[in-house]
Amino acid sequence: MHFVETCAVALELMAASPADVIVAEDDQLLTEVRRRYPDTARLVLSSKADATAFTSAVGLAHQFMRKPCAGRELQDAIERALRLRDQFDDGDILRGDVSQLAVLPSPSPVFRDLVALIDSSAADARAVAAILERDVGLAAKVLQIVNSSFFAPRSRVTSLDVAVVRLGLRVLRSLILVEEVQREFSATPAVHAWIEKLNGHGYEAGRLARNLATGAERDDAFCAGLLHECGQLVFARSRPGVFAAHLELRNERCASLSEVELETFGFTHAQAGGYLLSLWGFPPEVVDAVAHHDEMPHATAARDLRWITQVANKAADFTYQPLCGPPVPTVTEEWFAEMGVGDAVAEWAVSEAS
Repeated sequence: MHFVETCAVALELMAASPADVIVAEDDQLLTEVRRRYPDTARLVLSSKADATAFTSAVGLAHQFMRKPCAGRELQDAIERALRLRDQFDDGDILRGDVSQLAVLPSPSPVFRDLVALIDSSAADARAVAAILERDVGLAAKVLQIVNSSFFAPRSRVTSLDVAVVRLGLRVLRSLILVEEVQREFSATPAVHAWIEKLNGHGYEAGRLARNLATGAERDDAFCAGLLHECGQLVFARSRPGVFAAHLELRNERCASLSEVELETFGFTHAQAGGYLLSLWGFPPEVVDAVAHHDEMPHATAARDLRWITQVANKAADFTYQPLCGPPVPTVTEEWFAEMGVGDAVAEWAVSEAS
């Protein structure tokens, strides 16, 4: 570890030996680090407690903490940011792409609907959360922010209802407007249409995952199910042209996106999504579930969050929209019954269809 007192000295030190993680309060320093060293994890540790100061840091940092900060809390934040770093080779361009992302793409009508609702007399936490649940990118950002010690010290939040209450409608509205400016990106109509399908797929997978979980795991399960395809949004945002080519090649070859991604980048959207959520400080169980969602679940495996997310993904592929690749021939109604979730999937499918 190295400790310095000025922005200039910090940049001199980074020039000599780039750091894996930087913890700072200065916006100018964080801006320069993001530009010069994109794969460095950036953490804000600030004495400024007002929402305006926080909003200015949203696009610069991966995690946000407020002074005074316990040593264990800071150590946990650093460990979360680096947990999946080793899955990318040193110098991998995509690691820098993931690290530079401040927002994920989402349909603009969601922003208009949210602002209109928040400005209306009908605004309440459940109604706002219901709109957020339909947008994977915005939901991920809201949960990233609310899990910072600015809003939820020493606690974890995976429920969007709780997230809206913690943030408050005024702060949420300000963040949404900042997000809308940052989120503009150029992509083909096919990619925009794919993002719409991805949002629907994630929402339905989240609903089923929540039904398959029990007790306190239900919020985590919905979160993992909703966000499990967020790695595709990483590719769509950082490499829209390549991502569009991926979609065309997948259809031409009837191959999975993971196969095409491994050929192009050496890692998959599942790994990219897990890495992003790890950088953003999500609970390790959610990160693990997202990073392994495209694997085939086994009937004899432990029914943990990873297994639930895998089953929910397969069910959403089978019933709603296959996103990761062509349908798996072995995934049938009988297969779900063998997995012990036949009745739950049937009930979920009926409610989805209605």
